[in-house]
Amino acid sequence: MEDLTDVYNDLIMEHSMNSYNKKKLENADYSEIGHNPNCGDEITLELKLNGDKIEDMAFSGHGCAISQASTSIMIDTLRGKTIEEAKEIIKTFIEMIKREITDEEQLKKLEDAIAFKNVSNMPARVKCALLAWHTLEDMLNKNDENGKGIGEVNDDIDVQKWFERIKLKFNLKCDYDEFCKVYQEESDKIKYYKNVVEFAHSLKSKCKIGILSNLMALDKIRIDKHYNLSKFDYVWLSFELNCRKPNEEIYKIVEEQCKISKENILFIDDKLENIEAAQRRGWNVCLASALEFEKIKESVYVFLED
Repeated sequence: MEDLTDVYNDLIMEHSMNSYNKKKLENADYSEIGHNPNCGDEITLELKLNGDKIEDMAFSGHGCAISQASTSIMIDTLRGKTIEEAKEIIKTFIEMIKREITDEEQLKKLEDAIAFKNVSNMPARVKCALLAWHTLEDMLNKNDENGKGIGEVNDDIDVQKWFERIKLKFNLKCDYDEFCKVYQEESDKIKYYKNVVEFAHSLKSKCKIGILSNLMALDKIRIDKHYNLSKFDYVWLSFELNCRKPNEEIYKIVEEQCKISKENILFIDDKLENIEAAQRRGWNVCLASALEFEKIKESVYVFLED
C-alpha cells in the first residue's frame, strides 16, 4: 500500500507543476498581492464572488513548489464555499501549520489541504505554505480598521484604500481625485429608471417605503441625485451598515429599524440570492429588475390588497 505521506507529496508536486488555477481570472471582483521575502515567493490572488459565495479564484506569480501548490490547493478547497466557511477553513489551516490543531476530525474540513500537515517540520517552508492563506485572509477581512468585510467602504479614507487596490490591479495612471471625477462622470451614464422611482415615491400615502442597496460611498451622490433619498422613509446603504445583501445581518437591521412585522414587508430585488435571503427571514418577495416595471407594480398592488 502506498504511504499516505507519498500520496500527499505527489499531490503537492502535481499542483506545483501543473496548476490549472494559475491563470488570469476574467471579471474578478477583488485581487490581493502576497509576498514572502524569506523565500522570494510572490502571488496575486484574484477572487470572484456570487453573493456571499466564492464563485472562483485564480492566481499568478512565482515561488517555490510549496507556495505554488499551497495556493492552488487552497483555491480548490475554497471554491464554492461561503465567505464565512472560507474564513473558518483558513483559520483551521493556519492552526494546523502552527500545530495548534492536530485532531484529524477537525482537520477533515481542509480536504486536500491537509497534505501540508507536516510542513511544520520544515520551519523554512512554513511561510511558503501560509502565504496564500494569509493573503486571502487579508482580502476577506479588508478593508478598514473598523472590521468591515470585503468590498465595504464608508468614508474618503476607505475609498482611497479601495482606489489604491484598483490602481494596482489595472495599472491606472491617474491620481485619486482624477479617478473620482471620471467615476462620477461615467456613473451618471448608467441608465436611470425614473418610472420605478416615481412609482415608489407615489406609494408613500399607502405604506412606508425604503431602499436597501449594496453601495460604496462613491455611489451615494449619484444615487441621491437620481433617487432623491430624502423621499424614502428608510434608507439602508451597505457601506453605512458594515454588511451587504445577502448577509442575514443586513435584513435583521432592517427589521429592527423599521419595526414592521415580517409578514408586512415586501422586498423587491433583481438578484436571486438576495431574494432567497429575505424569504428565509419570512418576508414577502418579488424577484424583478427595473426593466420589469409592470411585474413590480403588480406585486405591490397584490401585496397592498392583502
